[in-house]
Amino acid sequence: MSKKNKNKNKLKPLKKSQPKSTHNLADDRQIEPIAEATSHKDKIIGLLFAFCVPFIVYLLYSNSIHGPFIFDDTNNILYNNAIKLTNLSFESLWSAGFDSPHPRRFLAYMTFALNYYFFQDSVESYHLVNMLIHSITGILVFFFARTTLSLAPLRGLYPRNRDIAIFVALIWLLHPMAAQSVAYIVQRMNSLAVMFYMLSLLSYVYGRIATDNRRRTLWFLASIVSGLLSLGSKEIAVTLPFFIVLYEWYFFQDLKLSFLKRWPLLVCVILVVTAFVILLPSAGDFFAGYDRRPFTLGERVLTQFRVVVFYISLLLFPHPSRLTVNHDFPLSHGLFDPVTTLLSITFVIGLLMLATYTAKKERLISFCILWYLGQLVIESSIIPLELVFEHRTYLPSIGLFLLLVAQFYRYTPKGNLQLLPLGIMVIVFSFWSHERSAVWADSIAFWTDTVNKTPQVARLYNNLGVAHEERGDLDEALVNYTRAFSLDGGLYRAMNNIGLIHLEKKNFEEALRAFNESKEINPYDIDAYKGLALTYQAMNDRARYMEFLEQVQEMEKR
Repeated sequence: MSKKNKNKNKLKPLKKSQPKSTHNLADDRQIEPIAEATSHKDKIIGLLFAFCVPFIVYLLYSNSIHGPFIFDDTNNILYNNAIKLTNLSFESLWSAGFDSPHPRRFLAYMTFALNYYFFQDSVESYHLVNMLIHSITGILVFFFARTTLSLAPLRGLYPRNRDIAIFVALIWLLHPMAAQSVAYIVQRMNSLAVMFYMLSLLSYVYGRIATDNRRRTLWFLASIVSGLLSLGSKEIAVTLPFFIVLYEWYFFQDLKLSFLKRWPLLVCVILVVTAFVILLPSAGDFFAGYDRRPFTLGERVLTQFRVVVFYISLLLFPHPSRLTVNHDFPLSHGLFDPVTTLLSITFVIGLLMLATYTAKKERLISFCILWYLGQLVIESSIIPLELVFEHRTYLPSIGLFLLLVAQFYRYTPKGNLQLLPLGIMVIVFSFWSHERSAVWADSIAFWTDTVNKTPQVARLYNNLGVAHEERGDLDEALVNYTRAFSLDGGLYRAMNNIGLIHLEKKNFEEALRAFNESKEINPYDIDAYKGLALTYQAMNDRARYMEFLEQVQEMEKR
């Protein structure tokens, strides 16, 4: 054997093996390829998608653009004098934000004030701004999903991140449950908070992967400003510091426990606690809130486990027949009353265990589970709010859709056939959303839809009666007021409305009977005394008119 061949056959010494994981992105050399991985074609498609989103949203909600102010719109916008600006200045905007019914949501009120200043009570302008906010958030969802799937822990698992991100954004944008955050004008508080929330989180991620110190600083500054704006829109933004830390730990720190000992985590926890202390009422006022609710603290907490599961069912099957502004959701009085309470608690605990078990190997699954559950903590826990509202899923659903679409792409056969079921879902959701948004276009249609789905809630019939009365249909209004009072004998407002209908019909004896009954139910209801004064005035009984007029004036002084 020749010397050449002999040397050729010698075994080379094995090099010390290097760890295969590149999950820790704290090293900028590992972060840099993320920015380079996006091809020119992907950028063009992303920009084209972003350009098309506002047109898609407009087509979807165009049938509700003339929809009137409904429900909480009236007190927060229509009858809120603080937002009725006659001059545009810092002082007037400040007053609009902080002299409104919920000053902690000052930014949302400032946008309402700007709507009024430029377009007065033109309801179309309010709807258009809501659509624009929804569109911008959908674009942010696209870039957030795409960027997240491009990070080192996930890059090999989800190679078609652009397609996944497009469908996540489309499903979220076109989902029928989003209608309550878009077509319901006052829920701009919710949609605006989510828009700045996603902008803040995405800015943080961009700052984290930036290789230039100047860009990194600007992105982090944008994250802080956006986070504060989100907090100024609605209190749900208090979870943002926690999720920034969670995102950092999952996708940049490889879940290293040593990271949890560092000072940023402590700072974020302090910020969250401080936000809760500032934003939530005092303990006395907090528990007093339950005095005005038909449930106790324990009942609400138990019921919310079922609500969390109920939201998932609505997100997976959002047929318009299942959606309403007022879900008459039965209370949980114990673990077995109903038995679905225990099943729901078990399910939620199971999700948390799954998130813990999959954290290391299935990073996205774990994070999305925690995202969905964590984003519901504020409104689905101990705070004495209404039990169920669809707009509360607006932010949590982002994580759920990212999880489902990403896993679908990962575990189904590769190819264009993957587009078929997702395309069908997008089309179906579009039709259902268009159908759902149409309900918000007319107050009578809206309240009729609501009472048909929750026929045992008295105040909804009262609201339907108001809608009919505003249209001049007094007989139909009277039917609904009477139905409301028959369901709830303590609903004095319905009895007042009955009195006003009879007064307008000149049925004076019936009007007096209604106002007196309302006064007996609530002796402090000034409207009943006003009604009695007006009725006696119409009957030319000056003595009794002056008697009740004096009582009204005394009550107004208190």
